Amino acid sequence: MNYYLYTPFSYTFRAQIKKTLKQLNVDYKNIVWQKYWSDTLERNPQMGLDLSATILILENKYLKEPLCVLPETHHLVEQILDTNFEGQVTTLKPVAEMFSIAVPKEKRFNGQVIEGIFVGYTTNRRFDEDQAAFNLQHGTTIKTVLVPVAGKDDPILTIAYSDPQSPELIVLTSLVSRYEKILSARTATEFKVYAEDGKEPISLELTDDEYQTQFEIVRFVIGFIVYMSAHSDCLCDEQSIKMPASTKDSPKYIVRQARHFKPKGTIKPHYRNLRDERFYRHEWSNWPSGSRWVPVNMETIQVLENDD
Repeated sequence: MNYYLYTPFSYTFRAQIKKTLKQLNVDYKNIVWQKYWSDTLERNPQMGLDLSATILILENKYLKEPLCVLPETHHLVEQILDTNFEGQVTTLKPVAEMFSIAVPKEKRFNGQVIEGIFVGYTTNRRFDEDQAAFNLQHGTTIKTVLVPVAGKDDPILTIAYSDPQSPELIVLTSLVSRYEKILSARTATEFKVYAEDGKEPISLELTDDEYQTQFEIVRFVIGFIVYMSAHSDCLCDEQSIKMPASTKDSPKYIVRQARHFKPKGTIKPHYRNLRDERFYRHEWSNWPSGSRWVPVNMETIQVLENDD
């Protein structure tokens, strides 16, 4: 397969715990690794919770029906990054609450290989419910908050991917409203300083080079969500494939392919956001206000094999 697939952080984290138990000469075969992790945190509160906890909880729900979306070619990624978006990003209509994006092997973000991207779209209320379900399922006592400054029903977007230069996971979790200017940002510097008050960075402890990589990834992810919601016919070819680092008992990826698009005429393709309430009636009544985007001067096509 000519794609990098997202390896669930849960599987990587599980392997790390099993390695630790093996080094301690502990029989890990009958140990629930989530419970071991939770108990370790209880015994050592100074360790604290980090963003790993939120990803483990989000993935616990995601892995029940793991959806992976494949951009048809790396050209689609480039086109989305080069497409303009007119309007505000205050809410979105993703293909699923949790999904991953496979990255074409020809594509580089800031010259870096990114081996798949995890996307979570939720609220603090739903996250609290998912956290309670996680604790009930695994007998754990994890208690964390997704975004402390957010209200219970404010939409929150999480984007995670493996650091191409280390074994760490880079996670960005924030209110969707904080992403509003990303689609219009011209540089990673603008992205870095962007926040609701315009003073604090949207992410912490990254180098300028890492910010550049993240800027490109985030802009693509938001654009890809908009693209899929604006083109109801762009997803096709559902199939199942084994996910990286999985075991024989792990679920398989449910794979959907996102078709390419081509311009019409000479005007540069772009998207326009629909804000007025009249656009959210009838068949659109279940769409959150502000989540509809319409394509201007483009159409989706099935890219022919070997078509560059």
